[in-house]
Amino acid sequence: MRELLGELEGRLGVREGFLSDLREDPNDWSFLVRVQVFVESALGHMVLAELGRPELAKFVGALHLGGQNGLGELAFALNLLTAEERAFVKELSGLRNRFAHRIENIDRTLTEYVRSLTPHERREQMNAIMLLKDASPALSREYWESGPLVDVLAKSARELIWWGLAIFSGAILVNTVRADDKHLRQKAAEMRAGFFESTGDRSLIELLSLSPGEMGMEKVAAGEPVPAPAARAPGGDSSK
Repeated sequence: MRELLGELEGRLGVREGFLSDLREDPNDWSFLVRVQVFVESALGHMVLAELGRPELAKFVGALHLGGQNGLGELAFALNLLTAEERAFVKELSGLRNRFAHRIENIDRTLTEYVRSLTPHERREQMNAIMLLKDASPALSREYWESGPLVDVLAKSARELIWWGLAIFSGAILVNTVRADDKHLRQKAAEMRAGFFESTGDRSLIELLSLSPGEMGMEKVAAGEPVPAPAARAPGGDSSK
């Protein structure tokens, strides 16, 4: 996991080990703010990779994480986020706003915050943060309302948020790499098309237009001599 997170850290320009060290941040207020900044940056990076338009970096960078016109909704519209990942972004943004925008929470713990929530609020927020699909109402009611279970959940809130971040980061990296690969393939195809348009060497064009079998690649691999390709009849198949 450290290697996977390290690759994403490198792509975003943060020092290696940032996410692992974030887990040990002694202040929950600081922890939550830094989690959101990282998610915001990672989402923006993924969206730009998908669009293949680096000139839009300033525009994408100005988008807020949550909200109807935020990064999360844009990434979801581009099919870069699942419904669960979209909910993660939404609730993380909401949690950060509720927790970090209040000065009295600077020294408050996430454990205290989760304990202060209603069962419904705990269910909505923590389900999304843990990237879990909602359980059945009967099971959820016991889980979110039972005193001992709530206590365990509250004490684990910070750890659950970090693991949600780690899982989400893995999904971000996969989509970013896929987008990069797609654009590299497009550029390679454009280069090939540009070559065919610019070169005047018809014999070379015909050679490059042949399939591997027609080019005798199997014979090359076997060390056999490859005869020159037969001339193609204009507008037709040379084998006819």
